[in-house]
Amino acid sequence: MTRWVVMLGVALLIRTASGQIVIEPELPRSVRSALEAPGLKPSEQRELRLRHGLWMPEDLDNPARRADAALRCWRLDDETLTDPAVPVDLRANALIRRGRAVEAESLLAGCADPGCALLRARAQMLQGRLPEACQGLRSLEALAQAPQADGDALRRGAEALMLRGTLEPVGADGWRAAAAWLGRARELDRLDPQVPALEGRLLIGRHNREEGVPALQQAIALDPRASSAIHDLGRAALEAFDFDGAVRAASMLRRCNPEHPLADLLDVERLLLTEDIDGAAAVLDRLQARWPEMPEPMAFRAALLARRWDPSGLAAALQAMDARFPGQALGAATAGRLLALHRQYEAAERLLRQAIERRPSWSEPRGELGQLMLQTGRDAEARTALAEAAERDPFDKRSAFGRWLLDEMAGYRSIETPHFRIRVKPGVDEAVAEGMPEALEAMHREVTDWFGHEPAGRTTIELLPDHEFFAVRITGMPGIHTMAASTGPVIALEAPRRGNPRKHLGTYDWLEVLRHEYAHTVTLSQTDNRIPHWLTEALAVRVENRPRSMQTCELLARALDGNRLFTLDRIKWAFVRPETPRDRPLAYAQGHWMVQYIEHRWGREAIPRLLERYRAGDDEPAAMRSALGIDPQAFFADFLPWAREQVQAWGLLASPSMDQFMEEARQADPALSERSAEARIDRVDAVARRLAAGCGAPASGEALQAARWPAAKLPAVRIPDAMIDGWLSERPSHPDLLEMRIRRRLKDQPELNETTRGFLEQYRDARPVDPWPDQLLAAAARTAGDFRAALPHLQRLDALEERDPAYALEIARLEREAGQTRQALQSVEKAARIDGYDPATRELAAAIAIEAGELATAMRHLRALRLLEPEVQRHVERIERLQQLIDAKASPGD
Repeated sequence: MTRWVVMLGVALLIRTASGQIVIEPELPRSVRSALEAPGLKPSEQRELRLRHGLWMPEDLDNPARRADAALRCWRLDDETLTDPAVPVDLRANALIRRGRAVEAESLLAGCADPGCALLRARAQMLQGRLPEACQGLRSLEALAQAPQADGDALRRGAEALMLRGTLEPVGADGWRAAAAWLGRARELDRLDPQVPALEGRLLIGRHNREEGVPALQQAIALDPRASSAIHDLGRAALEAFDFDGAVRAASMLRRCNPEHPLADLLDVERLLLTEDIDGAAAVLDRLQARWPEMPEPMAFRAALLARRWDPSGLAAALQAMDARFPGQALGAATAGRLLALHRQYEAAERLLRQAIERRPSWSEPRGELGQLMLQTGRDAEARTALAEAAERDPFDKRSAFGRWLLDEMAGYRSIETPHFRIRVKPGVDEAVAEGMPEALEAMHREVTDWFGHEPAGRTTIELLPDHEFFAVRITGMPGIHTMAASTGPVIALEAPRRGNPRKHLGTYDWLEVLRHEYAHTVTLSQTDNRIPHWLTEALAVRVENRPRSMQTCELLARALDGNRLFTLDRIKWAFVRPETPRDRPLAYAQGHWMVQYIEHRWGREAIPRLLERYRAGDDEPAAMRSALGIDPQAFFADFLPWAREQVQAWGLLASPSMDQFMEEARQADPALSERSAEARIDRVDAVARRLAAGCGAPASGEALQAARWPAAKLPAVRIPDAMIDGWLSERPSHPDLLEMRIRRRLKDQPELNETTRGFLEQYRDARPVDPWPDQLLAAAARTAGDFRAALPHLQRLDALEERDPAYALEIARLEREAGQTRQALQSVEKAARIDGYDPATRELAAAIAIEAGELATAMRHLRALRLLEPEVQRHVERIERLQQLIDAKASPGD
């Protein structure tokens, strides 16, 4: 039996034992109808199967058909592609794909067919004979302009114009003509798979995924062996950093040809993008051993050597490519594009400019250069590059969008400090931006002192109005998963405000977020952007002020206990290609943990030494051996015992475990083997209590799992109190026993007495990472009206909080009541950073600032109120009165 199976929108031929044809699921109805039309002769059926990529071995009954099938699956060394009996265009096409342009052109001599003319122009392009190529391409365009042009002429004319558009200006009318010709070709033959394939390439080349991807999918549905369309679909996936989509495309290609060169090219690019340089080299070595003259692998070889920080190797690779393909721009453009994505901006700019110099009419490298300028904050140069790209291809959506973005931000206000340039949209967002200068400068001193390095020039901070605009601003950057992102010279973040979840991610402490992102800016500068991904994230977490949360501690303890921590050769994949929801948060937490281990064992001074080795171009093993005297495998092996000591100091993975206690209890009383309803309630209470830990709901499903993990360690049955007390008498600091005892007491007596307080203090000492005792003790103190007693507990809880201003506000009020206005001002400033759009918070901050004698700070909050509530006249009056106070204080007689 023969089965047509559509997988991922692609029909695949599967031969089975019977002779019956089953279509499951359905091919496009039009193709199915054509294949099953009654009265078709066997030869006609064969031609249809060949046309739609559904041929069977018996269909390839002559050399020409076998050569056509081999070419479509890129089996370029198939013996039929050198058979003189095979049409010359098939043989020449195979030579061109292999990079053997001179032989191809020689073979095409004397062939006047339009298909040969298109191949001849391609061969001339590879040889650097661009004027001749343009002349031949224009002749094909002229054929497409004829009123009676058939589908083949129209399709070839469009393809010719697309090629010529990379060699010389074709103008907006030219690109419109190509689209129109393809539209007419589609009308003439809606079953021709080459038409939507070319439409898809045209659209994807203009960064129009919304229309380009469906066109490619249609082409593949019409011809599941349409190699170029599948490859273009994989490239579109890579452009969107959809690495799984690229893997699927490569797999589809390999069903056609297990050694498909286009599948290897997708793998090489994907591996380079995910920084698996050795993996990319292995695939590229195999590919070039088979096809040493193919131009695309040569271009990726240049990119790989550039990514290995090998300038002499890069120069040699480009020179070798020039020798084979004079005047080519592909090598420099490919290497420049990939280096820009890895933030090697200076080297990328040089290569992109080289590509532009060689192919001035090719819009792609100009567009890449414009994106590079955007990422590095060089807006004027970005505007020029993007305008030049749009002039050459006015339908390129990325360039048009970049220009729109620049136009939108042209009216932004700039606030400059010694080390930062803050850009903000005029209006309410200025209320947040006005509070940044002094705080950022203090943060700059702390972060640069920690690393012992200061970036050259100002860092641009772009405060964007909402998440939609923020997402737009960072389009084209891999690995963005939060409300802020750093390219190095530029940090973009969205305004921290409440509102529609589609537009706003909610409140957060912008200073803590910018501290993390600025650490990226510093370490990228310090290493010339060569720091491993995991390490730049780990160091950014390290310099944050927020302590490690209970959920994070439990996540790490669970991974350690289950032998699921990442080795150094695996941790980067958790960032760029996580396999489970827990991988990325675990990678952040574990990276931070490993940095702490480096500090513990080698001292903080080891961090700059390690970063210097990366700047020098060392890979990870060499850098660690040089800076730390240890290789990655030994580092990880030594890290694990230290990590276990840490977990035990946190009060997690306590010994004996609750399972061991339970076994002891069962031996003492066999009746305990039966579960009780009360025991189940105990376990539910424990889970609920864990979910409340950390002063808020868990951030993710992974955090939920981490919260439930310790509760699963608690006994599933009701152990007698006397037995627990006996164990505690022997192990008074065992955190699980203390927690169980406290929960029992709270169930029987919800109000805290001195005994329960004592247990809570013991438990906090035994498990210092758990905020639960502080939550209970703070609540009890507030209930009793003893707000001063609540203060230290609230402060510890507030240290963990960066999204909710409630703790900071309560602390500010308590400190204000105690007359500690300086401390109160610090707390209310944090609240204003988290929820700077709340007028009540600004009112309180202004009042406390005046009481603390910080009139300039008070003025900042009053001006924020004026922005937030422009209709409220009293804000104007307050500003005027406060200005009088400031002027009086500054007068000489004061």
